[in-house]
Amino acid sequence: MNTTSLGKIIRRRIGWVAAAAVVVGVFFASREAVKAESPGEKIVKLQCAQCHRLEGQAVGRRFKKAPDLIGVGDKYQRSWLLAWLKNPKFKFYPMGYDFQEDRKQRHLALSSLDAEAVAEYLGTMKEPLVKHGVMANVTPANIERGKARYEVLQCFACHRTPDSSAQGWTGGDVSTDLRESGKRYQADWLHRFNKNPLDFVPDSAAFVPTPTQNVTEQDVFDVTAYMMTFK
Repeated sequence: MNTTSLGKIIRRRIGWVAAAAVVVGVFFASREAVKAESPGEKIVKLQCAQCHRLEGQAVGRRFKKAPDLIGVGDKYQRSWLLAWLKNPKFKFYPMGYDFQEDRKQRHLALSSLDAEAVAEYLGTMKEPLVKHGVMANVTPANIERGKARYEVLQCFACHRTPDSSAQGWTGGDVSTDLRESGKRYQADWLHRFNKNPLDFVPDSAAFVPTPTQNVTEQDVFDVTAYMMTFK
């Protein structure tokens, strides 16, 4: 066998080995991709996604069965979410989501193990609209101004708001219950939502603060600071 023929054989065999390595690599990469799906992700995709959207553009309530989970990792405080997943007695929408009676059923309760897994996975779903650190330097003065503006703007007309009465709250039932906001929401998410709720829930009657309504950026900051005192 001459040198040229031997070289061809060697190159051919090297090619076979390289091709086999690629196939093996793809096989194991696929297996790793399957393994990478966490227990929480499986639960969310199999159960939660039946009602909650996990991705896509913001759409109005009337097009959804339940609130989006898009960006939820920046929305809820983990400790509150974990407790709620195990015992979802708190109703976000007293009148039902989008005022529909069939959306007032009690939410599915998870075991402690499943709740931990789901909370861990949901924490990875970030909201690009949220700027972190915006609410980092709140002062008592911000909270006092926020309380005054909250009352002037009559936010309580639509939202249940905690107070010192025997009932423990005052306000309307037509929108989200704001009790426990300070335990429930992450402040930076709440601030961004308050700036323009329609960015998250289009086609709704949510109040959108604008200078023409005599509501400034500082007002949004102060009202958010006040809402974060709702425990």
